[in-house]
Order: sequence, then C-alpha cells, then structure tokens
Amino acid sequence: MSGPPYAYRSKSHWILSIGRLLIFYVISWGPVAGIYATGKTESRPPPWVVTLYRPLDWLRTETTLGRPITAYLNWWRDLLRSEEEKLSPPPVRAPQVQKAHSLDTPPKDL
Repeated sequence: MSGPPYAYRSKSHWILSIGRLLIFYVISWGPVAGIYATGKTESRPPPWVVTLYRPLDWLRTETTLGRPITAYLNWWRDLLRSEEEKLSPPPVRAPQVQKAHSLDTPPKDL
C-alpha cells in the first residue's frame, strides 16, 4: 500500500526547491530596485524591503560580484524608465570654472 504522493519527498526535491527559491530571490531584486529607482512608487523603499535585500546589497558592495550585480540593477532601472525619460536627453551640466588666484593670496599648495 502506498501513501499519498506528497507524503514523501526525496532529498533532491527539497534541494531543487530551495535552489529555485534562491534564484527567484536574487532575480526579484532587479525589478524591485528598478521600481524604486525610477520613482514609480514611493521615493524610498519600506524598511522591510531594505532588510529583505540587504544580503544581496552586501554581495554587491563587498565582493567581486559588485559589477555584474550593479549592471543587472541598472538594466532593470533603464528598462522601467518611461518612454519620455528615454527620449529626453540627459541634463547638461555647466562646466566647473576654477577661480583664478588673486595676486595678494598665494596658492595654498606652495
């Protein structure tokens, strides 16, 4: 006599399930960060969202995975920008003009 199909799950089933959840967790950070970065919702994410993704943020800032993770987050941010934002040119910043030194005051590095 066999029991119900859900009564026994193999070890590999649980490992695959946990792996799928981890992959979903990592992949979900991009859309969530993109939504907040583009201003489609509140300007700042709620504290529980920050806490949820804090381990991934640590990976981004403290390991060699920083560049690919940042590229992934930027890709989502650019993907979620509105069409108007995509078509408008980036703001032009005025060049910084350095002050000329007065003849009365010598430069500080001398």
